[in-house]
Amino acid sequence: MPNVPRLPRSLLCLALLALVAPPGQATVPADLRQAHFDWVCVTTPQLTDAYEPLAAHRAREGLATLVLGLDDVLLWSPAAPDTLESLRWLAGVAANQWQAEYLLLGGSHALLPAPIHRLETPTWNYDHPTDAYYACLNGDWDVDGDGLYAEYGVDDADPTVHLTVGRLPLDTPEEIANAVTKIIAYERRPAATNNTALFVSSLMDPYWDGTGMYPNVALAMAISVRDTALAVRPSLRAGTLFQGAEPIDPYFDPLNPTTLVDSLGARPHDVVYIQLMGNDATWELAGRVWVHSEDFDDLAGTGNGFLVTMMSGSVADTRDPSVLAHLLGLPQGGAVGGVAPTGLGYLHPLRIYFVELWKRLLDGSAARLGDAHRAAASALLELAPPIGTSLDTYWYLAVIGDPATRLDASLSNVGPLPSVDPRLTLRVVPNPFNPVTHLQYSLPVSSPVRIGVYDLRGRCVRTLRDGVESEGRHTVAWDGNDDAGGRLASGLYLVRLSTSGGQVTRRAVLLK
Repeated sequence: MPNVPRLPRSLLCLALLALVAPPGQATVPADLRQAHFDWVCVTTPQLTDAYEPLAAHRAREGLATLVLGLDDVLLWSPAAPDTLESLRWLAGVAANQWQAEYLLLGGSHALLPAPIHRLETPTWNYDHPTDAYYACLNGDWDVDGDGLYAEYGVDDADPTVHLTVGRLPLDTPEEIANAVTKIIAYERRPAATNNTALFVSSLMDPYWDGTGMYPNVALAMAISVRDTALAVRPSLRAGTLFQGAEPIDPYFDPLNPTTLVDSLGARPHDVVYIQLMGNDATWELAGRVWVHSEDFDDLAGTGNGFLVTMMSGSVADTRDPSVLAHLLGLPQGGAVGGVAPTGLGYLHPLRIYFVELWKRLLDGSAARLGDAHRAAASALLELAPPIGTSLDTYWYLAVIGDPATRLDASLSNVGPLPSVDPRLTLRVVPNPFNPVTHLQYSLPVSSPVRIGVYDLRGRCVRTLRDGVESEGRHTVAWDGNDDAGGRLASGLYLVRLSTSGGQVTRRAVLLK
């Protein structure tokens, strides 16, 4: 699988040391400096627990995982209290100290901001966030100090990718729980359903008479991506929902709000391609026919989760409410992740990128969503001239959801995940800790309870509770010792609360 060229890791580490640990300033706790994590998630302190089930799922796949609260990042970062630069600093630590491959930003741009990139044209300018700032760690992204990043011909932003970054733009525990459950279910879907796709495109001009070129560009690009997909995988069951020139009234056209929602909910689709204009909480079909966030509520409960790739519009700009975020937060249906732009841009480099992306989604060369994106972005820079149009496109393409989302159904032979009462909770406070942390847990009913601490090889090194406990809230302290009273080595441990109603696992980092 082709990758964006990288500098030698040793040079990168030296270049990042000044950023990671200026003399006399805060930095990563000493015992985490030599740690290795494949997958890192950063979110607000209130949302860390919501991401632990996804971290545990990735750990079962063999990835070393870490969930961090933004408060810890700000505590460690020499760039604090600037959240933007502290997140940039964390990306450098993840890539160059921890050797991470995937960074998940857990929150909308309101919670975890991205810098603003300006797309300039002769007639208008458009400003949009760029998460590429956290993936590409070299260069001076704001040479002129105007607060706009990666401006073509002005700033010196290096498009070399050092780790794959994704964003789950959800800001409540309930929405995150829905998304995490769908991601895991998508990766465990039956292999028989792992061969379907839907291609959707509006005309953008309902009065096109079939002779003009520009209004037909959207359809031409959608057909190009579909034909590429079929060439890569001839057995693909590819459905289409295209808006035609007749009838003119888009309410009765083959593509309208009802048919769009019905098609997405009727049967499972692995990947969906959608070419519609988008702004805030609506998507636009031709003739200013709007598809609102709530129109997709019927997808909840269908059990049909899908990856979505979107060609046009600002659908991934989640500074405001968006249809895409709504689709991600729906329970048991809707989007599980994908790739979409955060702003308007140029069609030719977009077509190159999405053709290359769909090749990787279907040809088996990429195991995970972020891998496919990284390869497609590399191909875009190789196939398109490195000028403003292609680089602007590169900066605003965003991975939505967990970049480590698996593309195949290889986990389908694993039994179903046990259901857990949402009132069964467990927190580790403080975390990381030294010398003592407190396990705060809540039981929905009286139950036998066992709380064990496990090392990363699965051995139970400490039993903290083993007996029947009453309904309600409880707390138990852990001093970092094992059952024999010996001090455990610093590092990452799993704390597991097991009850008659299910079990919950959290991660705890012991420092020395």
